[in-house]
Amino acid sequence: MPFIHADKRRYTDYFNAVLPLIKTGGFIIADNTLWDGHVVETCRHSAHTQGIIDFNNLAASSPCVEAAIIPLRDGLTILRKTGIPRNPQPNCL
Repeated sequence: MPFIHADKRRYTDYFNAVLPLIKTGGFIIADNTLWDGHVVETCRHSAHTQGIIDFNNLAASSPCVEAAIIPLRDGLTILRKTGIPRNPQPNCL
């Protein structure tokens, strides 16, 4: 089970890299996905904050996973790879 907790600017890269390796029903965990509340600010974002925002948007819209953000400390996202994509996409299965 991959645990994403590294360069915040590259969270989407890490997600896209590990998703094809995960079996249907498998999990991916990502840390710091609320990023001290900065992800909901409307002002200018740092590159790290924008990376987390991009990851959260990808996780929420990906047809390959079900996602839930747990508001524990800086946020923990649990993603489960689904067996049937909502919209067929490469690398879902």
